[in-house]
Amino acid sequence: HIENAMSRPLELAGPPAYTLHRSMVVIVIMNSALGLFGYMRYGDRCAGSVSLNLPQDNRLSEVIKIMIALGILLTYGLQLTVTTDLAWQGLRGKLVGSKGEDADSGDDEESSPRLTTYYYCMRFILIFGTIMVAVAVPDIGPLVSLVGSVGFSLLGLVVPVAMETVWYWSDEDDGGQEQDGCDGGTATTPARYEPLVRGNLCRRIVRHVKNLVLLVFATVALVGGAFYNIRDILARAAGDLAAPPV
Repeated sequence: HIENAMSRPLELAGPPAYTLHRSMVVIVIMNSALGLFGYMRYGDRCAGSVSLNLPQDNRLSEVIKIMIALGILLTYGLQLTVTTDLAWQGLRGKLVGSKGEDADSGDDEESSPRLTTYYYCMRFILIFGTIMVAVAVPDIGPLVSLVGSVGFSLLGLVVPVAMETVWYWSDEDDGGQEQDGCDGGTATTPARYEPLVRGNLCRRIVRHVKNLVLLVFATVALVGGAFYNIRDILARAAGDLAAPPV
């Protein structure tokens, strides 16, 4: 979504800006530092959010909690931007079509108050729905861990591995693409053909072995994470586990 809205989209993950890489480095450092110092301070007594471990009778702790609450309040809607856009693409066509209009006739969010109202209503329902889930679940920590373990395994490992494997599965397509990339689009001479084929074969084997290892790791993370988090949720629901100390 961000890449499509940029005037120079190639700079999101490429030179000279490397915007995505730099922003992710800052985010990883900040989150890692917060988790490290929180665990160093509270150890096994860490709650689902480190803000829950802060003392109740300390003014600085109250200021930090207020800042966290304001940060969530002002930025929470942005977290569903991509989801909202994907849902709106399908819903907008149905809404415009139901009025007997052409979806590409220019009746978009900027020119139609009706579509603007529908868009913000849909966005409000999505955001309010996530809030209701958080309110309905007494202890949302295990649920967040379950979603994180499943989502990370599927979206971060399984799906990219499957896409790359399918894309390079055909020997002819793989060899042709890598051959063109190695020779810069020029014809391969018979004297160089055999070494090039052997090189493509080695790269293909390494790629499939790498994908197999990642798939095994993702499967273990998915099954293990889902099993232990579901067990934790059921145990907490049954009252077998005490709430984490504050």
